[in-house]
Amino acid sequence: MAWTSGTITLVSGDISRTYLGKELTLLSAVSAIGAGSSNNLNWEAEKWGWEITPAGFSALNVTLEGSRDGSTWAVIDTSTSIVQAVRHIENKAYKYVRANLNSKTGTGTLTVKVVAKMTHQI
Repeated sequence: MAWTSGTITLVSGDISRTYLGKELTLLSAVSAIGAGSSNNLNWEAEKWGWEITPAGFSALNVTLEGSRDGSTWAVIDTSTSIVQAVRHIENKAYKYVRANLNSKTGTGTLTVKVVAKMTHQI
């Protein structure tokens, strides 16, 4: 797991939210269905900004998933967008995070990045 400095900005109507902090790539140009690796944040986050960058798919279903223990996973958010999208989620606190490409139609690749806002150290 490699953290890099970065931001993800969501603009929706008149609201703009920028997640300052560390950006984590959860899936990098994957084409196979399945969950990516578990990433331990070493702190609990409850505010999430995630960026989905698909290329070449005519349909897909990808989930951002969280866990408190690294083994039992819950869906934080789901995207079916076949174009680049940035999504914002609040009030879902987890220490571990991963992305999961659940289904796809067509041949292509998917990259998923996340920026999580720390709520408190554990």
